[in-house]
Amino acid sequence: MIPTHNYADYVGGAIRSGLEQGYAPVEIIAVDDGSTDATSAVLRSFGSAIHTLRLERHGVSAARNAGLAASRGTYVVFLDADDLLLPGGVSAQVAHLERRPDVDAVAGDWYVCDVETRSARRERTTLGTDDALARLLRGNAFSTPSAVMLRRSALEAVGGFDRRFAFTADWELWLRLARHGRRFSAVPAAVAMYRVHGRSMTRDIAHAIPDTIAFLDHCFADSGLSATTRAMEPRTRYSIMMYLARLGLIQSDDRWARECVQRALGWNPAALDSFAFYDALVYALSQERRPTRDDHAERILALAHGGEPTAPEPAPRKAMRHLAAGAVARHRRDWKGALRSLGAALRASPRTALQRPQRRLVLLLPVPPGMLHALRRALAVVGMYPRSDPDARAILHAVLAAESKRDS
Repeated sequence: MIPTHNYADYVGGAIRSGLEQGYAPVEIIAVDDGSTDATSAVLRSFGSAIHTLRLERHGVSAARNAGLAASRGTYVVFLDADDLLLPGGVSAQVAHLERRPDVDAVAGDWYVCDVETRSARRERTTLGTDDALARLLRGNAFSTPSAVMLRRSALEAVGGFDRRFAFTADWELWLRLARHGRRFSAVPAAVAMYRVHGRSMTRDIAHAIPDTIAFLDHCFADSGLSATTRAMEPRTRYSIMMYLARLGLIQSDDRWARECVQRALGWNPAALDSFAFYDALVYALSQERRPTRDDHAERILALAHGGEPTAPEPAPRKAMRHLAAGAVARHRRDWKGALRSLGAALRASPRTALQRPQRRLVLLLPVPPGMLHALRRALAVVGMYPRSDPDARAILHAVLAAESKRDS
């Protein structure tokens, strides 16, 4: 089932990936939710190979529910219009569900492919059969719903998607399934490819923040939660708001990022004294789509304090902040900037800078970028550093070739 709104450039690829599964019978239902671009023409080009529905901007959850209601299959995959199913994935998931009648949802591995940064990586769920509710309360276990196959009977039993949510709609459904005792499992096969691009839903931070806050309020308002489960709320809210902050930074939207960081710290003020907090900002700033020449240390300071700090910064925090700034500079191949940041960190608090986990970064910052890459390659040869995934490279090349052909 494929919901789409103005994704004419992508939806054809999604449909073809379903038709080319090598598994039969496959029923493909495309729900055009009020598209005004060439989506309808793309859908018509597939003729009787697919079933098409038309809605008038009812939202992604309503579109998915409409597709579910029109479908007849025993098993269901909600394929996003800009994602792809990988060959053999459907067969692997169906075989697992037929072997395991106690399982209601099975996930496979998926590739995250960023067509702008030309990078791809393989991910897998950490969701276990017996700890589904606890794991899902810590965060969404899947980057994309396209990696999950569900029993139709389980979906109908819990009522499909909640139309109040969009950004968190799939996460809410997984949680509801877990609350109703439905069981999750996984197969080791790669089943889907999640494309990240300029129009991905994960880029729409302005809508993602209120949607996520409303979902979390709804989630933890459940009077049936145990005391142990309810105790997870601060950790969950902190981690999810930091995730949104990272999305904002990747888009160079510091205003939204600061709001999310401050909401996160409201649930976990002690994070400011942990290097993990600064390291999370490093990852986002290193992935930024439109890198700026701002002072990285000052930018991180503004994020941590929501603007200008009102009190002197403790020396350990200052050291960790400068180390983080050095990591961003090194990623951008500004070796001199990395060395300046390292010096500032050591002057602020040498004891903090040389403690774990900061010590590894202190050792890496003085190494010139070219030498660092050579060192990593050498360590990979002897098994001391993970090799790049050749399948991820192949997936990336295939997607980039498709993008080039589409744009030509």
